[in-house]
Amino acid sequence: MTLASAQLRGLSPQPAVAQPTISPCRSLAIAWEISPRSLKSSQGAVVLNGHASRLRTARVIADVEIAGGPDAVSGCCTARVRLIAGLDGGGADSIDLSGPHIGSWAFDEPSHRLLLDVPGVLHAVAQCDDTLAATRVVYARTRALTRTLGLPGGVYDAPTLHTSDS
Repeated sequence: MTLASAQLRGLSPQPAVAQPTISPCRSLAIAWEISPRSLKSSQGAVVLNGHASRLRTARVIADVEIAGGPDAVSGCCTARVRLIAGLDGGGADSIDLSGPHIGSWAFDEPSHRLLLDVPGVLHAVAQCDDTLAATRVVYARTRALTRTLGLPGGVYDAPTLHTSDS
């Protein structure tokens, strides 16, 4: 499986009032590792379509596609959420938990943070480094964990960020 990829481009030498130059289209993935035991015992086990006994790993991934012009500091984005269920024998199932929904993104220059808001699907903040590459998740929540899968809490409270060059 190839995770969604992206990198926010660095500032070019311009006057101090210039906006940061950001790639017109990029993507990233925010992933939550889920305890297979927790998933099997939750109301969300029904999404496994009878494969619960074969479940060995579980990961919820929010794939985000970010669009904007070369000088954009905000714009539209789309997000979808899916469960990747690792099964006995090395196989894996990808199960859609939320189809693509439209939201918005904004880059906060003073704090170097990327803000993502896809109502009903994902709210996230990613910290960026000096080159404007997203480096870590500061905050991320998706209703897919609590409402769709019925998970009350756990290790998935610390999501990871996956990015790379397009």
